[in-house]
Amino acid sequence: MHQEVEYDEDEAVEDIKKELEQFENNPKFNLNATEPINIGIHEEVRETKISIHTEQKTRDALIQLLFEYRDVFACSYDDMPGLSADIVVHKLPTYPDFPPVQQKQRKFKTDMSDKIKEEIMK
Repeated sequence: MHQEVEYDEDEAVEDIKKELEQFENNPKFNLNATEPINIGIHEEVRETKISIHTEQKTRDALIQLLFEYRDVFACSYDDMPGLSADIVVHKLPTYPDFPPVQQKQRKFKTDMSDKIKEEIMK
């Protein structure tokens, strides 16, 4: 016995609006938050970071993998003896006679400006 459900577009739009409002009003956790893990021996700290939002089973497997292959990872420039400093040093070729150029301040619509300020305050 198949029963058809009538689709109400206005009701669907209202449901979506309610879900968006709930999402906007709930605090959001930082997906980029990490925790430090020492993969070196106790005397030599070799720190790397993993996400705090990783499931415990995955976290344990990842830490075990990092320990198993810790000799592969370089934690400092001293761990990479053949690496030229020209590759890892960033330089901006500028002339000291010329002052830096400052861009004009951008203007936004008032509603957009309010949203930007709100996001900055978060």
